[in-house]
Amino acid sequence: MGIFCTVCVCLVGCGTAGSNVTNNIQVSNLITRIKPLFGLIFVISAVPLVFILPTSDAACTEPWLCQNKYFTTSRQFWRTYWGLTEVPTDIPAEALVVRLHINSITSVPAGVFSHLSQCIWLGMEINEISFIDSQAFTGLVSLKILYLMSNEISVLSPEVFTALSNLDELNLNGNRVKLPGLFVTLHNLRELDLERNQISVLQPGVFTGLNNLTELDLSNNQISVIQAGIFKGL
Repeated sequence: MGIFCTVCVCLVGCGTAGSNVTNNIQVSNLITRIKPLFGLIFVISAVPLVFILPTSDAACTEPWLCQNKYFTTSRQFWRTYWGLTEVPTDIPAEALVVRLHINSITSVPAGVFSHLSQCIWLGMEINEISFIDSQAFTGLVSLKILYLMSNEISVLSPEVFTALSNLDELNLNGNRVKLPGLFVTLHNLRELDLERNQISVLQPGVFTGLNNLTELDLSNNQISVIQAGIFKGL
């Protein structure tokens, strides 16, 4: 697509002209990304599904699983849950990928993931989450990917992502998140999706701390003006 920029910013549907964006940012009309979905097996049940990837020297029937950039060890463990109304408390400590998507979870309490120091992928998209405790992600020191899209999140504590110093990708698509102060500690974040969050104003300093960001999606919001320097430091 010919995108040559420090940060690729998608502003499709924002209602703002490219001239409002600082010169060091080239706005793309479209950022298309195809991501693997771990929800390949659909079971209407509250029973957890446990999967083990094949060893590295075995034939791989699903190459996208074996070649994922975050899976480098010979055997990987992940767990998918269905039929939930709250975050389960029996997630194995050795789980690397935890999928809680497409459930009816409404809140994420403090310390619920504190034993998951090895977890690198946490998916809670397509739930009914409206409250996340400021200490909800404590203990997730290895987390690389956090999916929270398509929930009912509007207010988050400025401390909510403090424990996620190694986070690489954060997806908040389809919420109503108020942004100021949320990303200060996410120095390693590379991909941030804020599409469909009813954002109308980008306040100065909103992206402070995102020193390594390479993809920022702000499409399908109601942004009318982007102040000069809003992307400074990215």
